[in-house]
Amino acid sequence: MMLILTRRLPANLDTSVQFTLRLTAEERTHSRHRFPTHEGTLVQLHLPRGTVLFEGDLLQPEAEEITVRVVAKPEPVCVITAPQPLDLLRAAYHLGNRHVLLETYPRPS
Repeated sequence: MMLILTRRLPANLDTSVQFTLRLTAEERTHSRHRFPTHEGTLVQLHLPRGTVLFEGDLLQPEAEEITVRVVAKPEPVCVITAPQPLDLLRAAYHLGNRHVLLETYPRPS
């Protein structure tokens, strides 16, 4: 059985889900792809092109009442620090100029 997921719903922790889809950051950018769920069921994403999935997003097939939760798969990260904010700005410019995908977070206190 393969589910074809066509609808994306916003994250809602209270929603009961039947399957969990663990994806890396790169895999969450694929709007048309096949993935196995954590439970072993094969799903086909058929979402609008350009859709980027986020941790907690919910996916559903068009006609069925099945819900799949997207979970961010753990993966290695690089932490970049610099003595001056301008150094970080320079690094961000060069990474952006090369179209490197990245996420930024405020520095923990």
